[in-house]
This record gives sequence, structure tokens and C-alpha cells, in this order.
Amino acid sequence: MRLRSPFCLSAFLGLIVSVLALAQTTGEIRGAVSDANGAPLPGVTVEVFSPSLQGTRTTVTGAGGAFQVPALAPGAYRVVFSISGFAKEERQAQVKLDGTASLSVTLQVSAAERVTVSGEAPVVDVNTTTGGSNYGAATITRLPVGRNYTEIVKSNPGVSPDRADRQGRSTALTVYGSTSAENSFIVDGVDTTNVIRGMQGKVINNEFIQEVEVKTDSYRAEYGNATGGIINVITKSGGNEYHGDAFGRYNSAALRSDEKFTSHDSDTFTGTLTPGETKWDYGADLGGYVLKDRVWFFGAYNRVTDNQTISPPRGPVAGQEFPLDSRSDLWSAKLTLNLATGATLVGTVFADPTTEDGAVRRPNSADDPGSYLGHRDIGGTDYGARSSLLFGSIGLLTLQASRHNDRFLLTGTAAGQAIQFTDETVAPPFPISGGLGRINGYQDSNRSHRNQFQADFVGYLRNHEVKVGGAFVQRATEATDIFSGGQQVSKRIDEDTGQIYYAHTFFGTRLGGGEAVPVPFNDVKLHSNDYSAFVQDSWKVLSNLTVDAGLRFDRTDIKGFDQKVVSRLTNEWQPRVGLIWDPWGGGSAKVYAFYGRFYYAIPTDINVRDFGSELFVTTYNFDPLATQHDPTAPNHPRPDQQGGAFNEPIDPNIKGMYQDEYTIGVEKALSPTFSVELKGMYRRLGRAIDDRCDLNYSAPVNLGNSCANINPGGTGLWSSGNFPWYDGYSLGGFHDAPAPQSPAAKRVYRAIQIAARKTIAQQLWLQASYVYSAIRGNYDGAVHESTGQTDPGLNEDFDYPATYHNAYGRLFLDRPHQFRLDTAYTTSFGLHAGLQVYIRSGVPLDKLRADWPDYLGSDLYMVPRGSAGRTATEYEANLSIGYSMIVGPVTILPELYVYNLLNRQTETYRNIQFITGPEGDPNQFNPDYRKVVARTPPRQFVFALKASF
Repeated sequence: MRLRSPFCLSAFLGLIVSVLALAQTTGEIRGAVSDANGAPLPGVTVEVFSPSLQGTRTTVTGAGGAFQVPALAPGAYRVVFSISGFAKEERQAQVKLDGTASLSVTLQVSAAERVTVSGEAPVVDVNTTTGGSNYGAATITRLPVGRNYTEIVKSNPGVSPDRADRQGRSTALTVYGSTSAENSFIVDGVDTTNVIRGMQGKVINNEFIQEVEVKTDSYRAEYGNATGGIINVITKSGGNEYHGDAFGRYNSAALRSDEKFTSHDSDTFTGTLTPGETKWDYGADLGGYVLKDRVWFFGAYNRVTDNQTISPPRGPVAGQEFPLDSRSDLWSAKLTLNLATGATLVGTVFADPTTEDGAVRRPNSADDPGSYLGHRDIGGTDYGARSSLLFGSIGLLTLQASRHNDRFLLTGTAAGQAIQFTDETVAPPFPISGGLGRINGYQDSNRSHRNQFQADFVGYLRNHEVKVGGAFVQRATEATDIFSGGQQVSKRIDEDTGQIYYAHTFFGTRLGGGEAVPVPFNDVKLHSNDYSAFVQDSWKVLSNLTVDAGLRFDRTDIKGFDQKVVSRLTNEWQPRVGLIWDPWGGGSAKVYAFYGRFYYAIPTDINVRDFGSELFVTTYNFDPLATQHDPTAPNHPRPDQQGGAFNEPIDPNIKGMYQDEYTIGVEKALSPTFSVELKGMYRRLGRAIDDRCDLNYSAPVNLGNSCANINPGGTGLWSSGNFPWYDGYSLGGFHDAPAPQSPAAKRVYRAIQIAARKTIAQQLWLQASYVYSAIRGNYDGAVHESTGQTDPGLNEDFDYPATYHNAYGRLFLDRPHQFRLDTAYTTSFGLHAGLQVYIRSGVPLDKLRADWPDYLGSDLYMVPRGSAGRTATEYEANLSIGYSMIVGPVTILPELYVYNLLNRQTETYRNIQFITGPEGDPNQFNPDYRKVVARTPPRQFVFALKASF
């Protein structure tokens, strides 16, 4: 269903009964007014003014002197208090995205005076247990962050990179032990999380953004579908004055240090050197009004061109240069309508289309450009409408509908359409010739959308702020699997006899139950529907004691290729309780505790791969082109098969993946602008969804499939092992039931954190933190970190019983020590500087041997997980310097950014394959074992210029 207009979306919302607000796009001001004796003052008029506000908002204090002004856009506000017989008083308040600015005001008896009190926003928020930070546009501008808005997330404690798929441009960040595919990314209330893989799904540059809110832990029941962080973004709006920017940035290979590649680096080094590059990044934005206080607009455009040459450091074409050019056209538009007092309508649209041409895959042979040349399309257009209606002091109703689109499409050149051949009869790296080979729909050829309808109502009942809401979300993905030329061929040699034979891999179908035959491609369209509801109560038990309790319910219907529900993940009840105590009652300190359960929404990758009727077949024979299986082929009496011609089996009553979290902490303001915090955290994975792939597909009970969906450690047919199975590690390894039972998925994260924050208006912003943590288990989560596999719900952790051995230990994301400092300073004469520094432990390493036969794609732990050493400690710094020059009505800002200032190029991962070889030959030692496969980038200088009015 394509909803074509924000106004149509808003009208349709009136028909919705059960919907949910996934994220806030506003904040609020609340507090209490008393007289000089401390008695509450009812009937005080409270007026709120701001450039971020259309018109003026007015309310009156209640019987207890309390007041509340909700639905305020982030920004600086002026609040005026007045009542007959008392002097007017004015306060300044800084409203953060989804935050509360608290004011305690005392009015003096007088009829002729006006008191103005200015100061900083409180550094301790005594209204919430939620961890994280808010970053306004000014802070983001002054810090040396990258162009992707998610770069600012790195500034938070407990955040570090992981090895997930990034689709070439997203930022892969773990939050307190949860993988990067377990976060949620929300822009203007639109859930922009990648539909099929769960990663960041929308790229937006910093000029478009008003504020970024990062929730790292302990968030309320209105937020769901994630076990990691919530990244909540609000884009800029217009105003009662016209404002705009023209901006540009430039960097090139000439402004970058030489890239490090040494004898200690592996042939499997994942980086590709870029000896030539020219990158331009420029655009403009404009905001203002059509009617003052009634109709505001904002629009922005950003063109990014990156023309580079890439050069493999090792292999047959080492040192040769190959072109890869990309172009991005990012744009955003917003319209804000003040329909009536307390009634607003916001329509928003933003897009991030990108194209790539050239060596879209790593070149392995200069003679066969078809194996690496191609064209890629990335990104899409998102839009939505949000309406808010304020019912005086009773409550606030918010309605929203939106649509998110993403795509990741790879096509080959004419040469790229040929059959791809790999010669495994020679020493690795094996030469590759022919076309692009396998193009996986779930990885390289998919487009998805998310339709989202939601609503919530906030009611103000004396000491209670009660919020209720619900949502309906439809997720859909279309994916196309294809082998260039119809198949992929590997030439092999039998180690015992020296006999040459061929492996043919293709997508197939089974006709009449016979042998699988190739099909040109496998195209599927799959859906999942999500239903959610929540209730949240913030109860002010005492003036200095708040209970923040909520309950959330989620249900997901996962559908197969025939559009029928194959699994219904229901009864996902999620209690969340927070307790906040302000010991001295002045808002300068809080002691808090939190417990919550968080369910994870499985992306549609599981629909495509497990319920898309995909049959993945490898046959063996002595012909380089024919696909018919020959049972006399060495060690392969039968074809290998994964998937099936029907929906993959799934254990009855399978349940969703969830995590429990316990947090306690204390935060104290040592001055009006400086606070320190001590926090302890415990997170435990309660259950996971994954698959096992040791089913004997010829056994009727296994329904023609080699894999089944399970809750690892569960009691279902396939999780318990009560089925005919294939061990994959011995010749003729087909067995009757029972197979080994799958172990339960385990991931436990423990941490102690110390953080300090200081803010002085626009002059100084500083945040420093140290986190001591440990993470243990046998399951990384939605990302299989040792390989970077990003297939939430079907990673290879539990595929084969042989992989269960030694699987428990230090997980990849275990970094015991993490220190971070981010600060920005602006002088009175316009010079500003920003600095970011991090120091963190390296990641634990494994020692693996390849499986047998190698088509299974899994590895066996030779020693307990994470016990084979650790990569080197990582530390680096980024720096930015700028100077604002005022020329008439225009401010000109030249800037210099230096990324990776120390030029460490530290190793971030090593080759962990101890034994490898054709078909996992147990006697073939890997000479690249423990060599470096990835490093941090080299030092890069970037020049920027901005003109603003």
C-alpha cells in the first residue's frame, strides 16, 4: 500500500484504533510554582516563547502549583510566570528531544518588579532512568564527527564498532554488548531501521539535523523492537525568520597518510587500499515561513561524489588500480502547520539514493572484469505525517503514519553475466574468472518497505503522567537470488587420488520429488506484520520520588512465500520499572534503579531465507558445465542441499528473542554545569531464535529441508534433536534420530560505568566516561561477529552439533576497558575546537579449524571461545578547528578536520583459521593464522566551508 500524501496519511490516521508511537519528536517543560514561604501557588499564568515554537504556549498552574507544557520542539525557551500581587519572573529552559526541562520557581510579593533568571539547563535529569545523551546541532557541528549522523553515537559510553554488514555506508555500532543489528534508528518519528537486516537504514548528513537523542539503556515501554540502543533524530524545521546554509567539504588521497600493509597482514586482509580518491560533499538548506506562527518550511540538498581507485594489497592483481565511483543525492523537506492553538501537523520527507559504478566487488583477476565490475543502487525515500492535539491541561493526543523504503541492488556488466569459475586445484588465493557469481537476494539484491501507523495519548492526572498507545507495522521485502550464468563452478582435486572434479552450485527446484534442477533465479516477496501496545505511568509519589512503570506487548506474524503466517511470535509481555529518588529535593542529584524486558523484532531476512522456498544445491561431477550429479565423484555420493522447495520447518510454539536488563546508579551535580555518574548494569539474553542445518532432507519428517527454525535449547522437535540428521563431518554421515540437542543461547553482559558531563551554554561541552565490562556466552546475537555474518535469526552459531564444542567463552564484543573523551570549546572571538579521544581493549580471538565438507560454511572451535589471545589495545583521536567570521548578515565558517590524528592504523581483527584447505583438510595449516585482516583507517585531513545567515 503506497500512501502518497502526508495529508492523506493524517486523515487515514483518524481511522486507526490500535497504534503506537515508536519515538518522540518533542520534549516538555514542567515544574512547580510557590511563594516565598514555600506554599504552592495555583492560578499562575505560564507563558512559553521560543524561535522553535509557532506562536506562544500558555498554561496555568493547578491546585498544587504544578504546571506542564508538553509537545515542545527541541530548543531554547523563555518561560514567563505572572499572577496578580506577585512580581513577574522569567526563566530560561533548554528542551531536549524526548526530554523534560524541570523548573522550580518562587514568586516574590510585588506588583511592580520583574525578575529575570538565566542559567544552564540542569545537568541531572531527575525524571528518568534512561541512559544516553542528547546532541544538539551546535554540539554536533563543533565536534569532529563524520558526515553520517550515527557517528555521534560513538560519543556515548559503552559504544564501540562491530563487524556487521554495513551495506557499504551504515555505521555498525554495538551498545552495551548488543550487536549493531539490535539497535533502532528513528528519524522524525519514522522507523528507518533497515527492514531486511536490522542495521542503520537511512543516511542523513549533519546539516539536516536539529538534535540526536541516543538512548543506550533503561528506556520506557513506549520504545520496543530493540535490545541495544534507540537512536532518535529530529530534523530541522523552519521558523519566523529565514535561515539557511551553503556548505562544502573536500578530501582526497593526497590529504591522507599512506595506508599500512605489512608482512604481518593476511592475504585475507579485508581492507582495500585506495591510492587515488577525490571526494566532494556540498549542498544548501533553507528554512523559514509562509505565514508567521502558522506555516513553516525547511528544505535541504546534499550532493556527495566520491571518485576513487582501489588496489588489492595481495593476490594476482596486487598493486593494480581499479575505478569505483559513487554519487549520493541526499535531500530533506519538512512542512510544519499550526492548525489551531495546541493543534499541529508536520509533514516530512527525506531521501538518500546512492549509485556505485566500477569495481563493486574486490578484484581478483585483471583479465576477467566481469568478476568484479558492476552497478549498485542503494537507499530510498521516506515520508510521514504527524499530528498533535493538545487538550488543555488534560492531555496530548499524537497520531502518525509513515513509510520507510530501502534498497540494495547489484547488477553486473555484460561480462558479469557469465558463469563464475574458481580454480581450487592451486594454492590459495584461488583464481576467479568469469562473471559476478552468486548474487544473494538477502545480501545484494533486495528492496524493502515499512508502513507504520501509530498513536498515543498522554494524560496528566495530578501526580501521574500516563501514556498509552499502540501500533500496526507492515514490513515487506522483495529479494532476487541469482547466479551469473545460472551456476557457480569450482574446479577441485581429490587429495588421495589426484582426480579432477567439479562442484556446481545453483538455485534449484524439485520437480515431482526428483533430483533438483537449476532455475535462472529465485524471486520472492515476503511480509511480516507487527502489533504493539503499551501503557506507561510516571508517578510522582513524593516531590523527590518518582516511580516510572510501564508494560509493553508485542506480536509479530512472520509470513512465508505463500503469504500465510508460518510463525506467530506472541505473548511478548515486557514489564519495565524505574525508581528515581532525588535525595535533597533540589534536582541536583538522583539515585535510580531499573528493571526491564526487551523483545527483538526479527528482520525480514528470516522470511526471505527460511520461508522463501529457496533451494540451494551443490552437485558434483567431472564436467565443467553440466549440473547433473555423478555419484562416483570423490567423497560425494549425494548432492548437498540447503533450504527446500517449501517453507523451512519451524518448531511449534517458537518464541521471540528477548533480553532482561537490571541497572542501578547515582548521579550528582557538583556544580550547576558539571555532573558525575556511577552506574552498574547487568544484561542477560533470555532466549534466541536461530536455525540448525543438520536435517536429513530426504527424511519425510524434515519436510524436504536441511534446516529448521528453533529456539536453541528448547523442547521442540528440531531443537531437541528428535529427527533423522546429517552430521556433515564423516562420509555418508546420515543418521536416524536422535541428533544432539541444541544448547540454549547465552549472552551475559556486566558493566560498571563512570561518566562526567559539563556544559556551559554554547561555550563548552564535555563528556568523559570509563566502562569496565565483561560479556560471556555462546551467542553474539543478531550478528555472528567472527565472520561478520548479519542474518538475524539464522546465523551459523547452532547450524551443526560439531560447532557446539568449545562455543562458550568470551564473546567478540568483550572489551574489558573502554575510555572516551569528547569535548568542544568556543572562544568569545569565534574560534572553536573539538576533540574526540578513545582507548579500548582489543577483541578476543578464536582458534578455528575448517569444517568438512566446506560447503557447510561453519567452523569448529579448537579451544574455548575467545581464549586464543586478544588484538592490540586500540586508541585514536579526531580533531576539528574552525573560525566564525561575520560579514554583514552572513557568518562564514572555514573548518579543518583531522580524523585518526595519531595515524595508529591499529589492527582490529586477525585471521583466526588455524587449519584450512580444500574441504577442510585437517592436516593443512593456515600460514595466515593470526595475521592482521583489518585495521583502523589512516590519518585523513578534510577541509570544510560553510556560509550561514
